[in-house]
Formats: sequence, structure tokens, C-alpha cells
Amino acid sequence: MIAEVMAEAGLCRPITFRSVRPGCPVPLRVALLPAAVAGILLTALAGSARIMQLRATARKHRRADHRAVKAEAKDSSKARR
Repeated sequence: MIAEVMAEAGLCRPITFRSVRPGCPVPLRVALLPAAVAGILLTALAGSARIMQLRATARKHRRADHRAVKAEAKDSSKARR
């Protein structure tokens, strides 16, 4: 996608983008490229945070299940005596 934007960068009308350099005309697609890259990075960051959150929750549930099974086994061994 980024390569396509770069290849077509010369085919669009120039705009004046004030935050890069005052009065410097920049092709519109080149001006949008940092926004596209920032969107990709933000999406990756949010996805990674969600994956870490899900892993932590799964780990917590696994530990709770393990403790419950261990406690149940301990209780059943006492009942046999």
C-alpha cells in the first residue's frame, strides 16, 4: 500500500502543507503518507495491547482453575480417610 502511494505521489495536485515547511508545496498523497503510517502503527499498538490483556486474563483463569482442581483433590482425599 505504501509503495503504491509513493508510486502515485507525482500524479496528484500539490497542496501547501504548513506544518512541514511553511509555503512548501507537497503532493497530496505524500502528505497523507504519514497519516497512513500513523494509523497502521496505532492499530498495531491497540491490537498488541488487547492481545496482552487477553493473555493476562487467560493466565488468571488458568491459575484459578488449577487452584480449584487442587483444592477439590485435597477435599476428596480427606473424605476417603
